[in-house]
Amino acid sequence: MWLYYLPRFAGLLENGYDSDGSGIDKEAEFPTRAARLLYELFGFLTSWTTLYDRLPEGSKLRLMPDRHDRGSAIPHSAAIALGETLAIVMASERIDDGVIQTLHDVALRAIREIHDDGMRGYVTEAILRGGENKFSAPHLDRLADRFIRIDAYDQHEMASYADALNARLADTPRPRSQRAPF
Repeated sequence: MWLYYLPRFAGLLENGYDSDGSGIDKEAEFPTRAARLLYELFGFLTSWTTLYDRLPEGSKLRLMPDRHDRGSAIPHSAAIALGETLAIVMASERIDDGVIQTLHDVALRAIREIHDDGMRGYVTEAILRGGENKFSAPHLDRLADRFIRIDAYDQHEMASYADALNARLADTPRPRSQRAPF
């Protein structure tokens, strides 16, 4: 499915991201074309993910997959691609901090907008896994660092995400310099 190519595109944009040129305002919402393209990419992924709520009851596209590493329908595949794309952006040392925060917030908005009927948990799991089959302590730490930066209202609206993130932070093996759940 074409959705699985989008994380590759994000990786290419991340690899070529450069905001060090003269006249580039790093504090702008989208300091470079690559930043804007990443934003558009996240918009596509979140819209395909939140499509789930607009599907009629009983639709085959609403069936939850048995596994988290492979989506059974477009919304699930989009959630997996969203998690992988977010992990690429969050691990970047090239992309500006403000852009990373914006993209993080856009991705989490998909969780907030989906009704709590199983798909919200599926999207949460996809973001926490970051496209991997197992949880990564560095990825979870980056998610926690970004989550505490969003406003209190959004944190409250995503309490189930915060609970899942804290549970994974506590359960994921890590070196001695262990991060405590927030």
